[in-house]
Amino acid sequence: MTREDQARDALAAIGQVRDDVARRVSTPGWYWPVLGAGAALLALGSGIGGLWGGVLLALGLLALVGDMVAYARVTGSWTMATMREQGAWTAWVMVVVIVGGVFASIVAGSVVVSAVAAVVMFVTVCVLGPRWNAAWVRSLREQP
Repeated sequence: MTREDQARDALAAIGQVRDDVARRVSTPGWYWPVLGAGAALLALGSGIGGLWGGVLLALGLLALVGDMVAYARVTGSWTMATMREQGAWTAWVMVVVIVGGVFASIVAGSVVVSAVAAVVMFVTVCVLGPRWNAAWVRSLREQP
């Protein structure tokens, strides 16, 4: 076996490892709806206030933390994207919508504003989350 053959085999092995990692860390289908529901509960809880608002905030935090822990258990990995990959705009839009929705709910203190924010947040995460995941997984496979 020549050096070129060895180099080619080594590069093929690296490519296979990248594919395996990308496949393993890809988010399961349930991840994005749970994340969206948790974020929506944060908005609702922030707008409602009082005891019920506190309950919704606690449930939202529980959903978010539970989602991350379940992801780690299923994939065997705690991972975080750099948010600079091609397609990362979808992740940034989700961050802005979630932060903006919770902020609007707190400032407005209105159930109607909170409900609208919750729906927008949930739909945004459910639509853009899988697209972000696909872009991120693709970037893991295509790294130089």
